[in-house]
Amino acid sequence: MVRPTMNILTFTILAENYLGFSFYHEECYMDKKPKFNFFTVNEEYMKPLQKMDSEVRTSTGDKNNRPFLGVVLNVENRLFFAPLSSPKKLPTNLPPELLKKKTKEAKRVEKNRLTVRILSETENNRHLCNVIVGKMIPVPESQIKKVSIEELLASSDPSESKYGRLLNKEYLAINKIEDKIEQTAQAFYEESINKPVKNKKIFYRVNLQQAIRYHDRWIERENIYIKENLQGNKKDKSESFSR
Repeated sequence: MVRPTMNILTFTILAENYLGFSFYHEECYMDKKPKFNFFTVNEEYMKPLQKMDSEVRTSTGDKNNRPFLGVVLNVENRLFFAPLSSPKKLPTNLPPELLKKKTKEAKRVEKNRLTVRILSETENNRHLCNVIVGKMIPVPESQIKKVSIEELLASSDPSESKYGRLLNKEYLAINKIEDKIEQTAQAFYEESINKPVKNKKIFYRVNLQQAIRYHDRWIERENIYIKENLQGNKKDKSESFSR
C-alpha cells in the first residue's frame, strides 16, 4: 500500500480534527498480521488467585465498571494474560529533589514489574500504556473474553467511542512490538520456573509457579465437569430413545 503524500496526510489530519475521529490507521503499514487482541478475565477465576497472591491484579472499586484489560500470550502451551496499565503521572508541583526521588522510584518499580512501555510512533512517541509482564498469570481459554474495539468505536455513547479510539491506538502500537513482549514473557516464565522469586513484595511480580498450579487445578476440575456433563447427556439421550 502506498503511503499518503504530505498534502493528503495534512488534509486527513485537518478532517480528523474537525470530525473528531481518525481515518489514518497504522495497521495498514504493518509488516504482518497483528497477533495481540485485548481481553478481560472472569473475576470469579481471578479472585481466589488474588487472595493467594496480592500481586495479581483484579478489578476493584470503580474498575468493576470497566475491568482490567490485557493481552494474551501463548507460553509453553499455556495461555497467559498480561495486564495493561496507564502511564504513571507524577505531580509537577513537587520540589525538584522530591520529584527526582519519586521519578527514580517509579522507574525502579516499572523495571521490576518487567514493564513494556507502549509508545505511539505517529504522536511523537507519546506514552500510551504499559504491558506489565511481571503481573501475567496463566488463564484457561474458557475464562477470557475478547474486547471488541469495533463495538466501542461504533457506540453512540461519546465516552465509549472515545475509549474505543484510545484502545485502537494502543492495539496498533502493541502489535508493532509483539516480539519484545513475547521475549520478555518467555524470559520471565523461564526465570520463574528455574529460579523462583523468593520475595515478590520486593520484585513486584506474581508468584508464577503458584499461579500455574492454580491454573492447572482449575483445568483439571473443568475437564472433569465437562466429562461428567457429556456422560449425563449421553445417558439422558439413551433413556429417551429407549422409551
